[in-house]
Amino acid sequence: MLRRLAAAASLIAWPFVARAQTAERILQPAGGDDPIPMGTTKGERVGRLVIRNATIVSGRGTPGTNRAMPPEGPIDIVIENGTIVNMVPVDPVNAAGYGRSFQRVTGDRVIDATGLYVIPGLVEMHAHLPRDNGPLGARAADYAFRLYLGHGITVVRDAGSDAGIQQLVVQRRQSEANQIAAPRLMLCLRWPQPLRHWDEGNTPEKARLMVRQFQQAGADCIKISKSPGHYPDVMRAAADEGKKLGMFTMVDLKVSESDAVVASTAGVRSIEHWYGIPDAALLGTQSFPPDYNYWDELDRFRYAGLLWTEANQHPERLGAVLDTLLKYRTNWDPTMSVYEDNRDLEHIRAAYEKGIK
Repeated sequence: MLRRLAAAASLIAWPFVARAQTAERILQPAGGDDPIPMGTTKGERVGRLVIRNATIVSGRGTPGTNRAMPPEGPIDIVIENGTIVNMVPVDPVNAAGYGRSFQRVTGDRVIDATGLYVIPGLVEMHAHLPRDNGPLGARAADYAFRLYLGHGITVVRDAGSDAGIQQLVVQRRQSEANQIAAPRLMLCLRWPQPLRHWDEGNTPEKARLMVRQFQQAGADCIKISKSPGHYPDVMRAAADEGKKLGMFTMVDLKVSESDAVVASTAGVRSIEHWYGIPDAALLGTQSFPPDYNYWDELDRFRYAGLLWTEANQHPERLGAVLDTLLKYRTNWDPTMSVYEDNRDLEHIRAAYEKGIK
């Protein structure tokens, strides 16, 4: 994390909360006052970088609680060859104890971060990275990587991508070696593989074999997105085999054979989106209309969302579901995206312009 934080800080100084005039001064192009043309990137590598007067949010806190260390500052951060080597408090109380001979640290480049915050790199928990030489162009992944870094994201967890594991494994290695500008990549290979082959990985024995094949292909983790991976016995076998190999399992439950309780007790470490949580709290079957069709995307998303109104009638059961996730240390990654809006953007935009909510 130190290397990633240092690298990101050297690029943009993390100006997430900034006074306008300070941000303009810090982000001014190194080559002069002219703006940088769209589509280009200008960087600078220095041996010793000092970020002065920063307020830091360290991410430290009491283990097992939500209590965190509050912001601290001003602090001088010293970065040498991409690694943070010192953080010197320069507030009046601390500075008074350094003695009269104390001098502020300096370096090959000094950034004044007065009024700015420095934070650990953010983590994108659920991405689908683009394929190079596809619809988004020859360098689609490079564009995505730079967008992530520019927004403070230094780790990306890919949840299955049409880029293919071969492309991403190479880019993961290049990122680790600092050969490309990219976040650290964690790669989850999507189940089953190949996709749309229901006879692949459809038994516990086949599941264990497929997990071993995932590891050999270079995957860090297993992404179960549809049946037969949703079969409870298959999911349990996949998660167990992955655990033996040091690979965690994440699932996109949809409305399927396995709800959140089944997945959590099976050993799944991360539940994606918001499927499976309300389902597990219901006393009986879901109240779907007679013409409901799972493979109609609007039906699937709309009525899966409405399941929350049914689950809310039994708050004690919904609480028990969440307690189960905590007990088995299962992460919940809701990915709060408004699905219908991004599928029909112009219709939604027009509706809001007319005042329709």
